[in-house]
Amino acid sequence: MNGNLVTLTSTNNPDDPNEVSFNATVDLAIGENTITVVATDLHGKTATIERSVYRDEANPTLEVISPENGSITSEDNVTVTGTATDDNAIDTVTVNGVKVTVDPNNGSFSYELTLVDGENTITVIATDLCGKTATDTRIVTKSVNSPPVADADGPYTGVVGEPITFNGTGSYDPDGTIVSYEWDLDDDGEFDDANGPTPTMTWDAPYSGNISLRVTDNDGATDIDSTTLTVKEVIPATIDFDPDTLNKKSKGKWVTVYTELPAGYNVTYINVSTMMLNETVPAELQPTEVGDYDSDGIPDLMVKFDRQAVIEIFPIGDAVDIAVTGKLYNGASFGGSDTIRVLNEG
Repeated sequence: MNGNLVTLTSTNNPDDPNEVSFNATVDLAIGENTITVVATDLHGKTATIERSVYRDEANPTLEVISPENGSITSEDNVTVTGTATDDNAIDTVTVNGVKVTVDPNNGSFSYELTLVDGENTITVIATDLCGKTATDTRIVTKSVNSPPVADADGPYTGVVGEPITFNGTGSYDPDGTIVSYEWDLDDDGEFDDANGPTPTMTWDAPYSGNISLRVTDNDGATDIDSTTLTVKEVIPATIDFDPDTLNKKSKGKWVTVYTELPAGYNVTYINVSTMMLNETVPAELQPTEVGDYDSDGIPDLMVKFDRQAVIEIFPIGDAVDIAVTGKLYNGASFGGSDTIRVLNEG
């Protein structure tokens, strides 16, 4: 055996009295070894057989690429990836006892593992053909995330051409933070119209329908809340401010505004408490009167505004713009304008 004589022992086989057995110890070098056995009979004839034996002193090399040890996720599964290599050959790679497929070309492997809530221990073991092993253990925690709660507030109302501000600040996340606010303001199912907790939008046409807010928390969980939005057209009103020339030195109690509405609208439906002059001075609730001040056959509503309050907001000029806005009792908005002269004489 490898050139060394070995002791032969008869097997006492009655069918073949020349049969013998042998055994011997062979010193192996690290790496691949060839053992050659040559049998020679009394006539000098020989028979030869060879065996290749690999002596492996090193453990396989195992590198787990993912997941990171100590990582936290809200996902139900995690993908375990890595490589296992050996000077000779890898026999098996297991993930928590499950044998996984190893690429024979580069030793890479990938396995999707289902997580349980809380802490998960992931043990990867690579075993070579000699039975030597390498082990890597990772801890991954599956967080039990409470989803956020969206609050779109509302319902909202507004008028064409005037900005409307939406309020999603009532949204919250019970165990984290909200990282995004996305709005669907045209009810098309796409949350691509505005971002942020308090966006402002202006409509150029009437709208009536649903709007929705989608919030996302720091773990990727989402929630949606919907409400309604009504955007109405502004009814064009004819405004006549009296006096046509206003002297800032004047001491009167009131100024007068006459409001006419277009056909199909009745001035008796105007809610005087909503009327504002230049968005600053409110109308006096009394006195009011419905008549036809300019004798054009169209009813008008007479209301009063505090003269001193009006004087304070008007600049001196030959063409000072007056704007009067308000609502009908049904919620419809109206507005109109006039131009006057403002003096400071006397």
